[in-house]
Amino acid sequence: MGREHVVDPEREHVVDPERVHHAWDMSIEPALVVESGDTVHFDIPMAGAGQVFEGAPFHEVQFDFDTIYNLLGPVAVHGAVPGDTLEIEIAALEPGEWGWTVILPGLGLLSDEFPDGYLKTWDLRNGVRAVLCSGVEIPFEPFLGTMGNCPDIPGVHLPFPPMKGGGNMDNRISPSARCSGCPCGARAGSSPAEIRMRLRATVRSA
Repeated sequence: MGREHVVDPEREHVVDPERVHHAWDMSIEPALVVESGDTVHFDIPMAGAGQVFEGAPFHEVQFDFDTIYNLLGPVAVHGAVPGDTLEIEIAALEPGEWGWTVILPGLGLLSDEFPDGYLKTWDLRNGVRAVLCSGVEIPFEPFLGTMGNCPDIPGVHLPFPPMKGGGNMDNRISPSARCSGCPCGARAGSSPAEIRMRLRATVRSA
């Protein structure tokens, strides 16, 4: 049976939406320091925000893979030390108004079958289903495609490919009300955000 939580307003936090970065880096100071069991709200720009625009065709988009991932935070958990496992309950996810899917030439398991680039933007405003074409609709089941901790290695670490602390894992079987465990590296934290979309996420440290 699932755990019940009574949210204490004094233990709720909102991450500054201006604290966006694009890679894990030990030199970035925490945007928040929270206690175990606290609830944290994020308003996360979609991957590719400012690079992909609603309705744009593939040939009009210029991807910058050094800045395509938007990480919000970091958030430090007081008392967590390297070697601990950070358990996060994803309490709620609210999609934004639109999202996108792309086929990139030469990337992916089916690149030989789909050699040409293609971009699809999706209208998500009905909040229930995204329409691919007449008669084909995709029900919403949002998840955090990218989340994790900064590794205990100096330098800048991009979310893709994933590493020991997490990254772009696209784990659709860990949706709302599930928990994710990531090993703590240099500093315990979380930077939570398929159709890539803006997400409002609420998470709770266990």
